[in-house]
Amino acid sequence: MPALLGAQPAVMNTGAAGYLERGKLMYESRNYVGAIDQLSHLGQLPADAQAREEADYYIALSKMERDERDALETLVAFTRNYPSSQYIQDVTMRIGNYYFYKGDYGEALVAFSRVRDHALDGDLNEDLLYRMAYCDLQLGNYSPGPLCPPQGHQALRRGHQVL
Repeated sequence: MPALLGAQPAVMNTGAAGYLERGKLMYESRNYVGAIDQLSHLGQLPADAQAREEADYYIALSKMERDERDALETLVAFTRNYPSSQYIQDVTMRIGNYYFYKGDYGEALVAFSRVRDHALDGDLNEDLLYRMAYCDLQLGNYSPGPLCPPQGHQALRRGHQVL
């Protein structure tokens, strides 16, 4: 309970910090429309570069969750605008996921291959390897290739259901 009380002033703040905090809370509660609304207001307020980057990250994720028409463009724009971001590997994985769930396995494999080895936590790394191998198989590549490491095929053989 004390953590919630400590967080309330930030949520009630009418400045950039308040919009960022409310947007993140809305994203976490799956209120993606509200998150996009709150985080978009941050762009009109004085805010530091880190706050703008974080807002753009959550806007991109919210658009992807809503399957909005410009979701892919927003994710790609994030990678261009913030190439050194702490979120870059996650966003790159999500670009791959976008193509993966649309059935475009070639583009998914290319995007997945841009994620640095072991840049994601254990479960996400396993998901990445599995999806890369799955893409390979859907493309008719039955052995590990330059874009899909052998670990991906090993994960697939273990039968992980991470799709």
